[in-house]
Amino acid sequence: MHFLLACVVLLAADAAPSIKVDLKRPADKSSIVAADDGVAITITSETGIGAAALRRAGKTWPQQIALQTNLRGLEGCTITCGSLRVQTFLGSKEIEASRRNAAGKWEPTKMAEEFQLKIFKAKAGVRIEIPAAWLAEDANELTVEWVDFYRG
Repeated sequence: MHFLLACVVLLAADAAPSIKVDLKRPADKSSIVAADDGVAITITSETGIGAAALRRAGKTWPQQIALQTNLRGLEGCTITCGSLRVQTFLGSKEIEASRRNAAGKWEPTKMAEEFQLKIFKAKAGVRIEIPAAWLAEDANELTVEWVDFYRG
């Protein structure tokens, strides 16, 4: 009976994807909450300029990652995972996408529909939703860099 219970606990722990967040600036803060379709990560950026490295702690990524920030705007945002990188900003209709070639150089590419990010103004800041297509099984890290609108 104890063996069966231990197996159920281990399977449940392996099935629930977990993420570690490493922030570039010590003053920035993050918290992670499990959601029905993935994880929601709240990031509080003290200066409005920063970066986060999201690393999967288990064998798989969650279905989706939602980043809720305290930013009032988003003048610039770069997201990189594996060989895909996008650069965009809040309100942009055109996302600049690049893929890394075999030589390691970034080359412009078109993004398939399933890779489209959702970036929008939310009640408490800017929200960035990263779909499952971004979360390749062979990529262990996803980085997000941001610049808020000028705060002067």
